[in-house]
Amino acid sequence: MSFSASLSNTGTLAGSGTVVLPRSGFTNEGVIAPGVGGVGSLDIVGDLMLGSGSDLQFELASLGSFDTLALDGDITVGGELSIWNLGYTPTIGDSFVIMTFDQSIDGLVFDNVSWNGFGAGVVFDVLYNADNITLVAAVPEPAEYAMMLAGLALVGTIARRRRAMARGANAG
Repeated sequence: MSFSASLSNTGTLAGSGTVVLPRSGFTNEGVIAPGVGGVGSLDIVGDLMLGSGSDLQFELASLGSFDTLALDGDITVGGELSIWNLGYTPTIGDSFVIMTFDQSIDGLVFDNVSWNGFGAGVVFDVLYNADNITLVAAVPEPAEYAMMLAGLALVGTIARRRRAMARGANAG
């Protein structure tokens, strides 16, 4: 698609392919979803502004199979970043360059990031780099470790009590 004026989206721009815009830009207040229902790649030539009503959606199927958005222009970040799991099991350190851009980034961070279809305790860091946005599977939150340790302690306590009860029953 090619346009000769700026474009504003309040609907859904989804699928794979290339959208060519003038440098006057593209303001998104709707959904942008490379792929949709499967992994895909979307290229936008021109400037992109993600407004507060924007929802930028990416799907992760595996380390080698995930949605990407390539932007040849400036990006202003806002709205929501939604990450959807398509059956991928994260490992600490796994990384996904979900978006690349040639110019500059404004807005610093998304207003909200949602993780859909991932298990409890799965944590990703969103890295806003000079020319890309990368997701990195991180170490679980300290509260997750505390819960794991509490669970192990409970299992150990129960095992000790059972052994003590078994010894008492054998002694009597």
